Amino acid sequence: MLAATTGFAWRYASKPAGERGLELELYARVLAELARGQSELQQVLARHGLDEAEWATLSAQCEAALDVADDSEDTAALERFAAAFAQAQTDGAGGPASFDEWLEVLTALLRGEALPSALERLKMTLDRYLATQAHWAQRVAKDADLSARMQTALKTPRRR
Repeated sequence: MLAATTGFAWRYASKPAGERGLELELYARVLAELARGQSELQQVLARHGLDEAEWATLSAQCEAALDVADDSEDTAALERFAAAFAQAQTDGAGGPASFDEWLEVLTALLRGEALPSALERLKMTLDRYLATQAHWAQRVAKDADLSARMQTALKTPRRR
């Protein structure tokens, strides 16, 4: 077990700093898969070519990389991890729902419908909704046309 940890730690430490981000992406993919709660740790690790000792090393190294001081302006590792985690969640959820489906959820929430009820009625899983929310919220913030469509839809909640 020590050999695996040492081997993984050596492979990680011997990489140039720019390539270490790949380890953060692996860490994010494993965590996203575990967050879905559909597989045991050993199964998830095996799918990613890791054993428990390597996972412990990877976790410790990534947590250290993500542990930045509150006054630090170096957010590159956090941003890379967040993007990789969001992408892994999206991939695991089967991709985001359409813009119109997302708007249906939002209008349901504005009408006072509980999120679990709206998702059940629209036959959307929570994972898919979260992936959809991350996908479309970023686009609406940057695209005036999408933002206008969203504002129009939210002013006149639709009934299904």
